[in-house]
Parts: sequence; C-alpha cells; structure tokens
Amino acid sequence: PAAPTVPIAPEEEEKWRAAIGKNADLYLQRWRTMEAKGSSISWNWPACLFNLFWFGYRKMWLPMIGVIGAMLVFAVIGGASGEAGGQVTSLLSILLSFATGGFGNHLYRKQTAKLVAETSVLPRAAQLDALRTGGGVSVPALAILLAVFGVLTLLAVIGTVAEQAQQNQLD
Repeated sequence: PAAPTVPIAPEEEEKWRAAIGKNADLYLQRWRTMEAKGSSISWNWPACLFNLFWFGYRKMWLPMIGVIGAMLVFAVIGGASGEAGGQVTSLLSILLSFATGGFGNHLYRKQTAKLVAETSVLPRAAQLDALRTGGGVSVPALAILLAVFGVLTLLAVIGTVAEQAQQNQLD
C-alpha cells in the first residue's frame, strides 16, 4: 500500500512533526488542505522566490540538484543565443519559479511521507530521532548554497568588469 500523504492518527502526526521540524503546523495544514482538495498544487512563496535555497534548507537534495541543472541549462542557452537567448532564459527561469512555487509543498510532502515510511521499522524513540536527523532543516546547506552563489556572482561581476576594461582598451 502507498504511504499516507498526511498523518491520520496523533502518534503518526508526532512522526511527521519530527520529520518537518520548523513550521510543522503550517505544512501539516497545507498538506491537509491539499489532501481534502485532491490537489498536488499549493502555493509556497519561498519555494517560488528562493527555490534552490529553499530546497537545500528543507534537505530536498534531488529537487535542489534539478534546479541547479535547469539553471545551468538556462545559462548555456542564454550564453549561446545572444540577446534573444537572454530573454528565453529569463522566461524559463520565471516558469521554473512558478513550477517550484506551485509544486514545492507537494514535493516536500512526498519527501516527508517517504522518510516516515522508511523509518517505520525502527523502535519509536529511534524513529523519532531518525526523523529529526533526516528531516527538518539544514542551515549549513543553506549557508553553503548562499556562499557558492555569492562566489559565483562575484566571479561573474569580476569577469564582466574585466571584459569591459579590455573592451575600453581596444576602443
């Protein structure tokens, strides 16, 4: 049988809360609303505006890698296509943000349900510990992503300034 997509019994809710960590009330309420509507779509502003960082913070490694891959593909398209490619890249980035904003809660719910199901064979105390460790949030992942993004942004700015200086010397 498929894993439940929302906790049903109070003892199950404790497990889900352990897996979610911060903002458990918010996510459980959203997931119950999604379940009642039979919908996979539920808006999440942080997942929309900060998708890569939100996925890392929520330990959603596969979606995070997917967003990184999409961003790399968009950068290649933009770099290879000139000004029109930049417009296409911008449009694709906006569409990606809407997709992560609309489906972020669904992906997080699936991850949480999977984690709860995977740890169900453990004794209760060990399961709760495993859920708190495997779930919750990762401030280090967020910090690393922010640092890498900052370094890449700095390198891009330095490259642009160097290119502009070189162009000015040629003129």
